[in-house]
Amino acid sequence: MPMSSPLAMSFADSIKQAQRRTFYDQHQLLAVSMILIVLILPFVGLLVSGLFGVIAGALVSFAAYYLAPYVLLKLGV
Repeated sequence: MPMSSPLAMSFADSIKQAQRRTFYDQHQLLAVSMILIVLILPFVGLLVSGLFGVIAGALVSFAAYYLAPYVLLKLGV
């Protein structure tokens, strides 16, 4: 599935798996960064505030993984 233009892409289109995969394939450094964020942020949360921090860290990291393509395309990256 070809990726639509950044200006025409809706939020719903940006969170589809095919669109996300295409975005991360085109931005390899960002993909590696997001993997590190998703893995490390829950541990940072654990150190900061225990179990609540783990849950909050996991939620924030997964939200960042899903929202990064949309936000970065809207910013023109």
